[in-house]
Amino acid sequence: MNGADNTIVILGGGLAGSTLAKQLIMMYPNLDIKILEFNSYPVPLAKFKVGESTVDMAGHYLRNVLQLEAHLEQEQLPKYGLRFFLPDGDNTDITTRVEVGNGQRPVSKSYQLDRGKFENFMHATLLEQGVDFIDSAKVVNIAINESSHRVTYVKDSGSEHTIEARWVLDASGGARLLQKTLNLEAVHTKSHHSAWFRVAGKVEINDLSTDPQWLARVPEVARQLCTNHLIGKGYWVWIIPLSGDNTSIGVVVDPEYHDVEQLKTLESTHAWLSQHEPQLAALLQAKQFEVMDYKAMGNFTYRCESLFSPNRWALTGICGSFTDPFYSPGTDFIAIANTLICKLVGEDLAGNDLKAPCMASEQMYFAGYDSLISTVENQYGIFAHNLATSCKLLWDGTLAWSGAGLMFCNDRFTDAKIAMEVSDELMLMGKLHTTMQQVFRRWSTSIPDRELRKDIIVDQLDNFGQRAQRALVQDYSDEALVAQVKQNFNTLCTLAVAMFKLVEDKPVTDSEVALLVSGYRHEPEVETELNNLLFNH
Repeated sequence: MNGADNTIVILGGGLAGSTLAKQLIMMYPNLDIKILEFNSYPVPLAKFKVGESTVDMAGHYLRNVLQLEAHLEQEQLPKYGLRFFLPDGDNTDITTRVEVGNGQRPVSKSYQLDRGKFENFMHATLLEQGVDFIDSAKVVNIAINESSHRVTYVKDSGSEHTIEARWVLDASGGARLLQKTLNLEAVHTKSHHSAWFRVAGKVEINDLSTDPQWLARVPEVARQLCTNHLIGKGYWVWIIPLSGDNTSIGVVVDPEYHDVEQLKTLESTHAWLSQHEPQLAALLQAKQFEVMDYKAMGNFTYRCESLFSPNRWALTGICGSFTDPFYSPGTDFIAIANTLICKLVGEDLAGNDLKAPCMASEQMYFAGYDSLISTVENQYGIFAHNLATSCKLLWDGTLAWSGAGLMFCNDRFTDAKIAMEVSDELMLMGKLHTTMQQVFRRWSTSIPDRELRKDIIVDQLDNFGQRAQRALVQDYSDEALVAQVKQNFNTLCTLAVAMFKLVEDKPVTDSEVALLVSGYRHEPEVETELNNLLFNH
């Protein structure tokens, strides 16, 4: 047997590459896994990379699939979900802005990652588990062949080495090694522009007001340890806590509404913040935090034309695709890609042909990608309209937990039998979701905004979204999981109908979703819960 037959080379040892190696070695302990990483280890803490904020699927993947709970709970920051402050006037008073978020930590745990700390931990862990983790290695040539592949790299000492392997898996991030080697076409969509920086110190959202009633609305930790979004027409600003009392601050804009030239430098970004988020800008000015780093990036939404090849190569992480950071989905897509890759490696080890499994894997991955793109593309303009935005936030969260997210968190994402049984519901969920995004856009330009309750604290009363999120941590039999996905689709149909009634006072038969919800069973409690969340004081 050729020594290359069980050798896998992973290009890149960051978040995507290290977690892929961990998953592979757990599933197939006889593999010879080699990681080629350009950086030298240990890497600095608070490493300058995108991807500190994780959400439900990523939390399940890191905690349960990779069994990293001890590290996550002891060394990383717990996350209290996503929190949104909608715009009000000139945004000079945080207490008058509608707040959408949790009061407690969700049961489907997620984390704020210090990438440097996490990657150093993974480096040490993989070495202990027998992975050949080669750092300070620059890949200079990749030869993809029918029988086996060859990867040549140079160490920082100048010595050149070549590895022969059956699989080459690219997790090289922005280097995009396989994409460039194979001339894979990158498909770009309308992209937003981002600038972000890290400061040494805690930037507390609660420091924006001394109003005792507002401060007491939710526990202090709930605002401290979430991903805070300050949003306005065509933009949003993130505030993310990091371990070590550091904070990540970023601005993401739609160029249709904001001049990206204003985000080219740290100084111009501060000036932009002074105009659009004056309270945050004043806090940063008053505290005089040390700025640790700064970066601006545009045109970042793209995907490669192919991610999984029957010729035994694959891409994961941002070297293969990147959507948009609004809902912190980056590590979710890493989890999905890694899980699909591990399934393909298993098919290969079993001697099965890879053409059909690779095609199915790409269909599954791109279905999720396209759904997320529809969630954010041409949607930033909605953010000036509080009613449309609130409906969107409630809808998007419930949708994320209802179909593929539920299957993934129950470790059935690659189960072909279950996927077939719920294929109609998943397809209709996707179509309903895309249609509702169009509806939210229409509402934001044609429906007068309405006064909402200021405290849309989503876990203070039982509701459709909370039930969907809690279901992520329940153990289901195959039959029960299928039934839950079908029930979730019915709930989404009811939610769409309820939104049309509350926003437009329009019967569903006269709406854009009439055909998609045809035959649904109405759940009257969903309409009541939506009304309570949005309007009741």
